Amino acid sequence: ENFASIVPYYILQILYKQEKYDEIIQYGPALLEDAIPGRAAEIAKFVGDAYYQQKKYEEARFYLDLYVDESPSISREDRYQMGFMYHQLEAYEQAVPYFERVGGRQDLLGQNAHYLLADCYLKLDDKEKAGIAFFTAASMNFDEEIQEDALFNYAKITYELDFSPFNEVIRAFQQFIESYPHSERIDEAYQFLVMAYLNTRNYKMAYESLRKVQNKSPRIREAYQRVAFFRGLELYSNLSFDEAIDLFQTSLDQGNFDPVITARATYWMAESYYRLNQFGEAVDLYREFLVTPGAYSTGEFVVAHYNTGYCYFNLEEYQEAARWFRK
Repeated sequence: ENFASIVPYYILQILYKQEKYDEIIQYGPALLEDAIPGRAAEIAKFVGDAYYQQKKYEEARFYLDLYVDESPSISREDRYQMGFMYHQLEAYEQAVPYFERVGGRQDLLGQNAHYLLADCYLKLDDKEKAGIAFFTAASMNFDEEIQEDALFNYAKITYELDFSPFNEVIRAFQQFIESYPHSERIDEAYQFLVMAYLNTRNYKMAYESLRKVQNKSPRIREAYQRVAFFRGLELYSNLSFDEAIDLFQTSLDQGNFDPVITARATYWMAESYYRLNQFGEAVDLYREFLVTPGAYSTGEFVVAHYNTGYCYFNLEEYQEAARWFRK
């Protein structure tokens, strides 16, 4: 009888060490009703953790909250558990302060906490803080899967934030591509990188990135059509006419996503052939341009008849040249 009041606590401790969670759930709550203040926190911890281990987070919540309230201090692992529980319950605002107090150390627990903290901030629509948390998780190498996903998400959020410098976006996606060349998300990373290059009008690097995309979705082919065309114009301006022709053809090969780009690529390929004194190829393309949907709305349309006339002139087909000059 002298030990009757203390024995139940030892039994609960033994069940907890044996990980007999069902028995803890059956045995513990009754003990809590009559527990002295010093024992209440321990019992609440055991019962709450039993529910937690069975992924019954709603049931765990009552007991773990009680444990935190009754304890003068809780461990770093306890804070992570509380944050994780609230995250699973989609109570992201409650999860944030727990995860924030877990971070700060370079270890697996810290990496996990920052990763989940980032997800909480995303759910709360605070992308700036989410980006910082993802970056911190990506800087740790304790869990490679988390590190990879965190780096991708950091780069993606950096792209989505309007005030982010595109040089930082480019650096982030380049780091991901270099670090994880065989990732399942490699094509998606290249797509974001291309968009970043487009925003900086760096068509050369955008084109190089597009070439490396293995599975080109309609969206990426649409970007490819545009990038190849504008890269072709750059090469034309640099008097690299053969290379420009290749780029204009690449643009045309992607499909007619933008009729105006299709028309203009045809026109400037004709111009390139003209500069190479290949007037037969040029005249065919000028005439193709004139009947291409979208051509009429371009600035090139007004001079295409004149250029066609000059092609015939250089081919010494003067009667045909005169007809096009009249047009």
